[in-house]
Amino acid sequence: MIVFPDYTCYCSYENQQDVFDNLNTTGLPIGFIHLGDCLPQSNLSTDNNSSLPVDFNGEV
Repeated sequence: MIVFPDYTCYCSYENQQDVFDNLNTTGLPIGFIHLGDCLPQSNLSTDNNSSLPVDFNGEV
């Protein structure tokens, strides 16, 4: 079986990943990605190699 995605996504293989509304990860997260969850990857570019922009409940 071959499956083709409708869009590029980020999937979590960790128990829980924090989701922040900016690159400053010292504030409170706006939500979480749980084990097995996938979120659409955003087209926004970032100079930060440790962050990945995703579409989280309509927010990027």
